[in-house]
Amino acid sequence: MESKRSREESMKGTIIQIGLCIIGNLAQVSSGLSMGFSAVALPYMSQEGGEINVSKEEASWIASLAAITVPIGCLVSGPILDRWGRKMGILLVNLPFFVGWLLVAVQPNIYRIYLGRALTGFGTGLASTPATIYFAEVATSSLRGFLISGTSIAISTGVLAVYILGYILQENWKGIAFFCALFPVVAALLVAVMVPESPTWLLSKGRQDEACLSLKLLRGASSANQIQDELDSMTDKQKSNRRNASTFLETLANFKYPQVYKPFIIMNMFFFFQQFSGIFVVIFYAVEVVRNSGIDVDPFLVSIMIGLIRLFFTIIAAWSSKHYGRRPTAIVSGAGMTVSLFFLIFHLYNSSAPPLPAHKPHFASTHNSTDGFNATVATMLGLNSTDVFNASDVGTANSTMLTAPSAEVVIAWSPLVALLVYVLASTIGFLTLPWAMIGEVYPAEVRGVASGFTTCVAYIASFITVKAYPIVLDVLHQSGVFFVFGITALAGTIFVYMFLPETQGKSLREVEAYFTKTGKNKNTPVDLETDGMVSSNRKPIIIQKAQNK
Repeated sequence: MESKRSREESMKGTIIQIGLCIIGNLAQVSSGLSMGFSAVALPYMSQEGGEINVSKEEASWIASLAAITVPIGCLVSGPILDRWGRKMGILLVNLPFFVGWLLVAVQPNIYRIYLGRALTGFGTGLASTPATIYFAEVATSSLRGFLISGTSIAISTGVLAVYILGYILQENWKGIAFFCALFPVVAALLVAVMVPESPTWLLSKGRQDEACLSLKLLRGASSANQIQDELDSMTDKQKSNRRNASTFLETLANFKYPQVYKPFIIMNMFFFFQQFSGIFVVIFYAVEVVRNSGIDVDPFLVSIMIGLIRLFFTIIAAWSSKHYGRRPTAIVSGAGMTVSLFFLIFHLYNSSAPPLPAHKPHFASTHNSTDGFNATVATMLGLNSTDVFNASDVGTANSTMLTAPSAEVVIAWSPLVALLVYVLASTIGFLTLPWAMIGEVYPAEVRGVASGFTTCVAYIASFITVKAYPIVLDVLHQSGVFFVFGITALAGTIFVYMFLPETQGKSLREVEAYFTKTGKNKNTPVDLETDGMVSSNRKPIIIQKAQNK
């Protein structure tokens, strides 16, 4: 009987944690909405005769401002979490999103849109760590990896949602912004009512009784005795953390050791290849990239395909990297990106079709109509739409479709397939793995500073690529842009093969030991019996010296 009750409470705790994961990550949905908004809004903002006829330069600022303010949000997020708690950090994330979307939706002009995009980017930065830290602290060990991966899934969900809104609402980009403004309102209400504070943070502030109540709720326990052992373990860990606290200068001094500077260089290079292989450019400019890739299909519809593939394979990525390892997944990802990009280059060089106008919506007036859909399907099949859809009967249409030249069908489909393969390949590796590996390669003593700096560098690189895309497009055309992305993806694949360590299934000490060894010694067994971070023959870092003073 007691065993049955214990199983029921364990299942209840699991359901509670998964429910809190969904609620806590709603702010990350807003991050995805911010990333994908420019893709569906700029084609209409740039349209002549529209409410706001933005120039190419203004369009690039509208897209990129949502990236350049992300590092500022990342830097502000940490102090908020430490001072006011994890719950308050998750709650406050929604404020800049709400204000930013309202500025875009209500009586917009170019400067209000700039400010609104900057605020949603700031919100993306604020949202970068609260949910991840919260679930790392409150989740059971069996659920921790799954719940932390919910952040990437939520962002992908937001990107897909705004692409769908763009397809449905078409030129009504203000309506899209208004719908986006509703997400942070719902998220804030649910967090305020249903999310308990992290017991780890409460213990760090000496609020023992509140921590006990919070942990009881999170575990679905009926009495304090059932969670007392876990609570005691948390308390001991907090005491140890306070003893090991270090100053900022002590933390920086640790960067002279190979177990710090080697992963720091590798992760920043990994993020460099992630950004300059075009992954975020496709997210921010999805519709325009599709239009310029020689794909004669409604680009708003293709953007939804991109969003669906990204969401589905974000989920697959968590499984594949766990079962096959980080290195093989990253290598396959880079190789897939390289091949698909060079195929697109080949297609564009050999295509006789003239490029579509740079800032004019394709199928803008018909992509939600039956005629537009029929024309799209016919084009994808390499047929004339009147041959297929204006035939005297269904049999005639079927006969026409069956006799279509197979070469034309292949040519019509190939650039679309190549672009989708690029999105698929990037999602399973280069897009998701750098973020996951930040917490796996840095020693605990420098993890906060090193991770924060790496994240800032990643988003600054994202701003550069998003801002520069229209300029580079004018100079090199789409084939030249894909060539730059392809060369970067190829170089990134080689870099990953040569330098990226395998972290899956390894303890933090084993990962750190990898960086302290050289050449032939990298595969020798690791001494884990010592009290140091890796082995007894490693120089103690400053924090360990402080303990012996």
